[in-house]
Amino acid sequence: MPRRRRGRQLCHHTRVRVLILSWEYPPVVVGGLGRHVHGLCVALAAAGHEVTVMTRGADDGTSPAVEVFEGVRIVRTEPDPAVPTIGPDDIVTWALAFNHALTRGALALEGPFDVIHVHDWLVAHAGVNLSVATGAPLVVTVHATESGRHGDSLRTDLHRTIHGVERWMLGSANRVVVCSTHMRDEVQRLFALAVGQVEVVPNGVDARAWSSLTQPADRGGFKKHGSGPLLVCIARLVREKGVGDLIRAAALLRHRHRDLRVVVAGEGHRREDLIAEVAEQGVQDIVDLVGFVPQDQLAALLAGASVVVIPSRYEPFGLVALEAAAAGVPRVVAATGGLLEHVRHDRNALTYPPGDVGALVTAVDRMLNEAGLAERLVRTATADLRSAPGWDEVAVAVTGVYERARETMCEP
Repeated sequence: MPRRRRGRQLCHHTRVRVLILSWEYPPVVVGGLGRHVHGLCVALAAAGHEVTVMTRGADDGTSPAVEVFEGVRIVRTEPDPAVPTIGPDDIVTWALAFNHALTRGALALEGPFDVIHVHDWLVAHAGVNLSVATGAPLVVTVHATESGRHGDSLRTDLHRTIHGVERWMLGSANRVVVCSTHMRDEVQRLFALAVGQVEVVPNGVDARAWSSLTQPADRGGFKKHGSGPLLVCIARLVREKGVGDLIRAAALLRHRHRDLRVVVAGEGHRREDLIAEVAEQGVQDIVDLVGFVPQDQLAALLAGASVVVIPSRYEPFGLVALEAAAAGVPRVVAATGGLLEHVRHDRNALTYPPGDVGALVTAVDRMLNEAGLAERLVRTATADLRSAPGWDEVAVAVTGVYERARETMCEP
């Protein structure tokens, strides 16, 4: 149950001092979580709030330890010196060491903070500890769940451990934020949270930052040969993002579309498995797993895409779908999760059943072959985007969550 303490009640005119904990923040961005946290923090700062982000630095050590950028104070922790090199399978050990470093660094900051806001389980321990130590309410944004990532199955000890951390984190929270009604239902089903404790705040999008009108038309330097269609997928290389489905689809599509090329931008622990899949399907010459791509280059890549493919098997929201719409690119999207709350088949995109490679091939074929279809879908997607919240609106909604979290800390 949330802890109840006396505290200052916030209002819309109060300047909030918020400490945000995230395992990714530019320039270290792995997926949509990092772009979400960045958009929210900048908007909160622009609204006059005092925002401190604690995160990790780039692996090459080039990130400054402390800086103020875009109005946000960014504090990047040093790795815990007591921990030896940790391999990719030691995610829980890595998270505990990272949280130790976050906690140590945060306690050295000048306080107090009005709210501690954590993003996903990888920063749970630091968030809960800092909330207890400082008396500040704890707000948790759940971007995905371990159960959802593995098809509602917790097959291994690692899956069950992470699920347990999520349960403990959410049980410690004063307020929980999710990005879609799909995720609200999932979180309440998995963790039996009280109705009203979980609040839906959709992701925002800075349409101008992704607009193809502001990007070079050379496909961001990714089109190295031929003049055929370019399929783009922006996704972490993990099971739930369905990149393997796109690779298998490419093996069929290459025979239907001359000089087809597929570019997948993103990193993840399945990289080697997907490289092997590319070789097994015989598409090494047309599929490029280009790894991490900075946001400015992502926008240029989107600007040159013929179709953006979002092949997710599990997707709490699908921020990249809004970004592709802002870039004016036609979208083929797996009909799953939170994507269905802002993507409509044959209205603003083409959708297909997740995991159905044949249906994915059919949708891409139709997008590339049917005269006028892509242009019609893009026009509607652009019009629909006008009703999507900007990050300033997201910041207002999140500030309201902070107020309600603070109220739970106050005695009647």
